[in-house]
Amino acid sequence: MPTDPKEYPGYKYASSRRERKDDSWSPYLQSEQNQYYNALAYFLKSSLQNLRAYSLRSINDSLNVSSAQQFKIFIIVGQTSDLEWICLAPTVPDQVWNRYSNSFHPELASLTACQSTKPVARDIHEKISKVLVKLKPIKCYGYYDYVVYNHQIFCTISSEEAIAIELALKAGKMFDDDPYYFKVKYDGGSSEKPVTQFMRNNFQQIQRYMFCFWDVGYGYKFGLTEHGDWVGLKYWIYMDYNP
Repeated sequence: MPTDPKEYPGYKYASSRRERKDDSWSPYLQSEQNQYYNALAYFLKSSLQNLRAYSLRSINDSLNVSSAQQFKIFIIVGQTSDLEWICLAPTVPDQVWNRYSNSFHPELASLTACQSTKPVARDIHEKISKVLVKLKPIKCYGYYDYVVYNHQIFCTISSEEAIAIELALKAGKMFDDDPYYFKVKYDGGSSEKPVTQFMRNNFQQIQRYMFCFWDVGYGYKFGLTEHGDWVGLKYWIYMDYNP
């Protein structure tokens, strides 16, 4: 859930875990998960340098939408002794763009594969991946009971810190730059085709970026003018929950 329901008693996203009769969670599984988390934390602290955590959160105050909830995730970034960067990031449920029906990303294998040729980095990446495999996906329910996501953690590696973060956010579905999924509807139901055509006629090097924060999404589309200026559009979209 994006927020603690105790703090927002007016919002009932889905049935609480104790009300759902399934075997996806239990005190035993919770204890087992905690052991793996602690082992992973110890390994990261002892194996990586320049280790730090970032908090990524939606900026709902700028939307002026009272129904949109605050959502944030934490990612961990560290550097190996042979100067490769490793990033760990979780799955981000997508309630707004709906790009995929579950947590499986079409390019997940390539995004999370170790591309480094450096022995220390490859060894650390392999050991982290073995721990993450033991952390079984946790069912995460969206606004409606039938919308279910698998909460997982992904590990990526690159010689550049920014690229490692980008790969991890792509694997977790928080970030995407694939134009196929960048579809926006304007007020009144009109599509963005006229805007797309205008940008194609007037801009070069058109780029698209999408960010998802559970029930709030941000999209950016921009291009280069003939005079060398970057001009673009910022979209925002939010989940209009109707219980």
